[in-house]
Amino acid sequence: MKKNFSLLAAMLALAGIASAELVTVRPLDTGAALENPGMGWVFHHYDNSIRQYGPVLGPAYDGRDFPGLTVVYLRLAWSYLEPVEGQFNWAILDTPIQRYGAVGKRFAFRFTVFESDPRAGTPDWVRAAGAQGKDTVTDGKNNWEPDYDDPIFLAKLHNFLNAAGRRYADNPSLAFVDVGTLGIWGEGHFSGTNYGLGTFRRHLKLHRQAFPKALLVANDDWTYHPLGAGVSPTATMELAREFGATFRDDSLCVYSDPKSPYSAPLAQPFWPTNPVIIEMDHYSATKKNKTWGDGSRYAQAVEDYHASYISIHGDPVLFLKENTNLIAQINRRLGYRLNLVQATFPDSMERAEGLRIESQWRNVGVAPCLPGGHPAWWLVDAQDNVCAVLVDGECNVRNLSPNATGTNSIGICQHLMVLPSGLKPGDYELRVSVGDASGTPQIALPLAGDDGRHRYRIGNIRLQ
Repeated sequence: MKKNFSLLAAMLALAGIASAELVTVRPLDTGAALENPGMGWVFHHYDNSIRQYGPVLGPAYDGRDFPGLTVVYLRLAWSYLEPVEGQFNWAILDTPIQRYGAVGKRFAFRFTVFESDPRAGTPDWVRAAGAQGKDTVTDGKNNWEPDYDDPIFLAKLHNFLNAAGRRYADNPSLAFVDVGTLGIWGEGHFSGTNYGLGTFRRHLKLHRQAFPKALLVANDDWTYHPLGAGVSPTATMELAREFGATFRDDSLCVYSDPKSPYSAPLAQPFWPTNPVIIEMDHYSATKKNKTWGDGSRYAQAVEDYHASYISIHGDPVLFLKENTNLIAQINRRLGYRLNLVQATFPDSMERAEGLRIESQWRNVGVAPCLPGGHPAWWLVDAQDNVCAVLVDGECNVRNLSPNATGTNSIGICQHLMVLPSGLKPGDYELRVSVGDASGTPQIALPLAGDDGRHRYRIGNIRLQ
């Protein structure tokens, strides 16, 4: 993103285009919720059990009415997905993937092996094959926890994850995969046994082998457990970064003391390069335990963690009804939010002159625009035909600093773009988008005048 600020009028004069009048537009942020790549609300369709939370809403619910919802989260125990060795129940995943995907939602996984659900997380046949573990009581329920280093357990888990990877790893709608095969609920809480750093490495490696290109996710609770003499608990987070994984913090609103589960410092090395994920605890539990309040703690966490994803851990219909203003507030800050501060362009031009536009951009979200993208300028005729697409390839919105407020945080793009030969004289509408190097729009902007394809009307130009 170029930072040098030279006046467009001076450049036009030097180019012999002094006769053109300059138009400056300063679009306003509409405040709209944005559904963009690498950010958004994450709905826990499956969670502690196969009955939470999406299934009870029925087959018609697809999340389209929740502003900013981009991902359906499928946390399921391995025992549901491979009830018999080598026989997979993929329909339990494919059904919500297709339903939510039909309205543009992506999906994410957490496969667990130790659950408080009445059904054990690890399939019974793994234990019958000789995998070691122990009986335990969790959430008042009898269950069985595997030895996470047991070779039989690891071999069977390896086969399962590879099967899941063959089916889903190359799906472009896969948003992320939690490394959830450690501890109760997949959060890394072990019942009375401490595991070394090697255990975390083995499970990260299994997931990376199965999902070589996916965004893997490490849980902040990994740092709560001793790893051996002289080994810092944060070594697990360093290990996660070694595998290219990002960071999540679950259950931010479990306790009344805001410091108790708060791991914002751990998120700081992650958010500049990977989207950070936060989750609040079960919404019904936060209200019962009086830890929700007005939800401001959750909104503050977006700021403190520089979060790109935030979770809906409960009934999304009720959550939206009771927190409409809070959700709108969060949507104005979550992830990245690109503002076109202003654009200056001539009201008329000769084709041989090309089109010179100066645009100023700002990212008012809490996180970088990690997907990146280039501004593109569209000339559209009165019949809505696209007559020219002019991509400013020298500018990349990924370089915009987040939390932008003052003039020092504005990125300035100045580029002379050659008009295509054969472009006829006449009046054209000017539209702007942000997308890939060939101009395909990929990022929604909080601007009025969307033509339905994330191309926004900002003015008119006459070609002489």
